[in-house]
Amino acid sequence: MDKELSQKITRASNQNSLILIFWLILTLVFQVVLYVVAMIFSGVFDSETLDRIYNLAAYLAQYLGAVPLAIIISRSLINDKETPSVLSGFRRPEASAGQIVRWIFISFFFIYGSAIASNLFFTLFQQITGIDLHAVDMTTDENIISRITSVIAMMFLAPLFEESMFRAAIVRNGSRFGNWSIIIITGITFGLWHCNYEQFLYAGVMGICAGFLTVKTRSVIPSLILHFTMNTIGTLQSFSLGEVDAEKVNDTSYAMEHLGAVGLMMIASGLMYAFIITGLVLFIIEIVNHKETFVLDAPEDRVKGTAAVYLKAPLTIVMLIIFLFATILRAFVI
Repeated sequence: MDKELSQKITRASNQNSLILIFWLILTLVFQVVLYVVAMIFSGVFDSETLDRIYNLAAYLAQYLGAVPLAIIISRSLINDKETPSVLSGFRRPEASAGQIVRWIFISFFFIYGSAIASNLFFTLFQQITGIDLHAVDMTTDENIISRITSVIAMMFLAPLFEESMFRAAIVRNGSRFGNWSIIIITGITFGLWHCNYEQFLYAGVMGICAGFLTVKTRSVIPSLILHFTMNTIGTLQSFSLGEVDAEKVNDTSYAMEHLGAVGLMMIASGLMYAFIITGLVLFIIEIVNHKETFVLDAPEDRVKGTAAVYLKAPLTIVMLIIFLFATILRAFVI
């Protein structure tokens, strides 16, 4: 690889990582500001209501403020005229609707399958080692503010702005030099970015699937649909888990007393398993009849060593260390 090309890959890698570093800094700054504001209004609202309002405001600041500002600042500090714009990623996909639906269901198989595998692994890990990992509470209580927060943040803001940041900005910027290599690296980064051991594996797999959809169709729209569908199912599960004790749902009398929430839980779980089975069947058919599906127009055929150069970028090393450390710290300490 010539020096000029290596420098371009390093610049793109640093630019991508700077987005995530600035996102983290801005998110923390917004949280501190919101905390100060919350303290000012502590005498107006009770503590629970204030916490709920704070969480809603924090999500709004994280997505509406931190994401676009991080992209703008990073790209102004590391200027590269060849960097594709975020908005250009929201174009009409270069694939038929049938192909996109097929690939999305195959993605569901890998994502939900990895989620089940991850849950089993960490459950066994805790039982064998006796170490109690700190899980993040992802349930939504019955309060209207909490439910509004989940709908706005999980169902709409997260898919739109995370796809804008990771797929429209980061994946498309890096895939100029290597497709599968960049897809895998950014997918793993997406998993680490959640700073949550429970989400790391399946979020990483989702990042890889979403990256594949983006590169394959030359559009962020299919990955946005995938992300929105997953988060909608996740929101339904969050609502139901906030109303019932999951360990008691097998009790008929308890289930009848909480029929609405249990029904919602069953719908969400049923959709998840239906997607897994459908995705598995379609994956087998795709492997047998359409092997070319997983062959991308690969610039890595012309650019060997892209992954190594990308990962050696100084800001990328710093970024990976930060999010890896945060994930470990959150699992064992916080």
